[in-house]
Amino acid sequence: MAEDKIVLKKTAPKAAVVKKTAARKEPKTAAPPAATAPAPSQRRAAETEDAGAPARVRTTRKRPMPANPAETKQQDDQQDLLRQLATVSDEQRLAMIREAAYYKAEKRQFAPGHEAEDWAAAEREIDELIARAKLMTGL
Repeated sequence: MAEDKIVLKKTAPKAAVVKKTAARKEPKTAAPPAATAPAPSQRRAAETEDAGAPARVRTTRKRPMPANPAETKQQDDQQDLLRQLATVSDEQRLAMIREAAYYKAEKRQFAPGHEAEDWAAAEREIDELIARAKLMTGL
């Protein structure tokens, strides 16, 4: 089966990889500080901290990331639209129903005889939309 294999492109053999082995180096130790002894008050504080008390681990609190200004603006815009929708006047509601009924009739290619059904369905949808906006905004 290996003989049936068709080679379309010849590739050059890969170059051998030479691994470099680094000599292990012993870690350097720091030289003790030269003749700088802590003050007596510091020495006492260090002795009392080490006297059987568990070491305190310093932790840092993660600060909440500031909100993305673009996202904040978008959320504000959405809240404004919901408030506007929740407080529509009767004339605006009627215009919304009229437009929705038009699009329903257009979807049916304006076939006659379904005008009342389109109007009722549009009215139901707009009223549900307004009710949801009122519920979401608490108005």
